[in-house]
Amino acid sequence: MADENKDEKKTFAESKVTMINRTNLAITGVERVVSSTNSLVNLKVAGTPMCVEGTNLSVAKLDVDQGVIVLEGTVNAIRYGQGKKAPIFKRIFK
Repeated sequence: MADENKDEKKTFAESKVTMINRTNLAITGVERVVSSTNSLVNLKVAGTPMCVEGTNLSVAKLDVDQGVIVLEGTVNAIRYGQGKKAPIFKRIFK
């Protein structure tokens, strides 16, 4: 029984994005963190891909049960959709 609950994926019907002075970003409804670097965070939020671009981005808080992530750093853009992929060489030579 415990293994069945482990495989369940969280889904959320809505999300909320709160930003303070471009340096603190809180997002609810986070279903999955796809990837994270200091300049790009790709998420799945309420069933929709989201891309956060910036500089010196770091995950200050991540609560997968509640679907909450808090990012710190300078946020330059928030995009819904597929987002950017890292260049092929960067993905190959991690």
